[in-house]
Amino acid sequence: MGERSCGEPTLWRDESHGFWPWRAGSPKAPPMQFLKTVFWVLLAVLVALFAVRNWGDVTLNLWGDIQADVKIPILMLIALLLGWLPTWLVMRAKLWAMRRRVEALERQRATEITPEPVAEASESPAT
Repeated sequence: MGERSCGEPTLWRDESHGFWPWRAGSPKAPPMQFLKTVFWVLLAVLVALFAVRNWGDVTLNLWGDIQADVKIPILMLIALLLGWLPTWLVMRAKLWAMRRRVEALERQRATEITPEPVAEASESPAT
């Protein structure tokens, strides 16, 4: 181990890459990516099987004497979107507001940190 200029010992690793010597980060990353992919593929297969097995018409009684025939998977997709979309929009609005707040604080901090120009003192002969 070497030493820094202030006398603190340095680690064997490069400071800019984090703790792991691998550029990709943790050595656990590739297996976890594989498991995540397997999960989404299984979920897609289950949804497809459900849609194929339940591809039947459902009659919806709307207002008055109006009726609509809709396939069950389509109806479930519409219900999913009606529940997911408002939640997603609220989350995006909160993220947008937080980003604006962080950017404003960063701008404020940047103006506080910038050094003011130092006026050089004129040399006068010491008497």
